[in-house]
Order: sequence, then structure tokens, then C-alpha cells
Amino acid sequence: AGRVLINDENGGRVNISPSLSPDGKYLAFFSEKDLFTLDLFLADATTGKIIKKLSSVIRNHEIDDFNFIESAGTWSPDSKKFAFVVFSKGINKLAVVDLLKPKKIKEFEIKGIPSFSNPSWSPDGQKIVITGLVEGISDLYLFYPKSGNVEKLTDDFTSDLHPSWSSDGNFIVFSREKINMDVNRRKFSFDLAVLNLQNRKVRIIDVFKDAWNLNPQYSPDDKYIYFLSDADGFRNLYRYDLQSDSVY
Repeated sequence: AGRVLINDENGGRVNISPSLSPDGKYLAFFSEKDLFTLDLFLADATTGKIIKKLSSVIRNHEIDDFNFIESAGTWSPDSKKFAFVVFSKGINKLAVVDLLKPKKIKEFEIKGIPSFSNPSWSPDGQKIVITGLVEGISDLYLFYPKSGNVEKLTDDFTSDLHPSWSSDGNFIVFSREKINMDVNRRKFSFDLAVLNLQNRKVRIIDVFKDAWNLNPQYSPDDKYIYFLSDADGFRNLYRYDLQSDSVY
């Protein structure tokens, strides 16, 4: 059974988009704990005790708003930094906060991509995959913070979103939009898809036809993919076994 970690006693009335650090020690989440605005907080993942406020749209006036609905944010693999998407001066920027220096937030513009979401830090810590929206089409891109370089990973008409890395960094699992022409079916749905970074080929995992299969995540041993689906009419958590091609 689960237990309550953050509620209106130690957080605010609205506590959303939790993100657990890779070492399991910290929890980053957005809360309106301080009234009138959603701020980014860091908590102890075991006790739920608030350690510090990482960022505030009031204190950091150059940040207009957090893109908290589309993206919770992503931890660096060493659990020392947290990256999240902000909306600043008409475009999205990637904000990176260092836990040791929380007042100094670095902001990155991603060249050629004015709107993006769903950042996910690579296991080697060198790059971040995002869902970039360019001219109305969502594709996956790699962003290299040190150099500022951008690399396009997918190039198709339908939307690609919610990317997440395998632990070895060789694969990215994501959700790919599927448009259905049959008038008796949902107009569009989302398949699970796996991008092989060695050959850049995409494999579609055929689970739950016509469902919204979203937010896929690899298990630590890369044997399973956990994802959310509304296949039974409600959004529930499922596990796909990559070896046996079965769903639980």
C-alpha cells in the first residue's frame, strides 16, 4: 500500500508533477504552498519534509510561468541538478537548478524550437531529450547543454511525446500519435514506440488498440516498460514485458 508523502499540511492545496531523484533521496514537485503562485519545491523522499524552495515565479521574475502541466521536469543522473521547462518572454526555455546553488538558475534557449516539453536527461548526463513543437508538428530532439547543439531524432507527421531513456542510453521509449480514419473509432490514439539510437529506427509496440498509451518508462533493468493507458475506460498503470511481449 502507498502512503501520503505531500499533502496540504506540509505542502499546499495543489501539489503536482512529482519527480523522484535517481538516488531516491529527493522529491521535486510544484505547489502553491506560498499562495498565488506555483513554486518548485524540494522534499525529503522518505519523510516528506520540505528541504527548500528551488525556484519561484515571484522571486525569479524573469520566469513568467512554469510549464508544469506538460512536463514535470527531469533529474540529472547524479541527482545534483533538476531541469524543467519555463515560459519566458514568449518562448520556452530549459531551466536548470543546481541543488547546491539553488539561487543560480541557468536558462537555455533551444535553437529553432520555440515550444517544447517533456525533458528527459540521458543516463550519461550529456544530453536531454525533449518533445519539440515546430510549425505545428511534435518531434523528438536531443539538446546538448554544454554546446547548445540540437539534434532531430524523429521526423514524421504525427506527434511524438513523453520520451524516456533506457538505463544503457541506447533506446528511447515514447508515445506516438496514430490517426484513425475509421469513423467508428476514436479519431486518434497513442501507441508505444521505441527509438533505437544506434540505427535511428522506430519500433511500434502494439498494445491496446485505439487507447491513449502514455508516459512510458523503462524499468531499471530495461526488461519492462511501465505506462499509463485508458484501455479499460480509466487511466491505469500497466507493465509491458519486452521479452514475452505480454502486458500486465
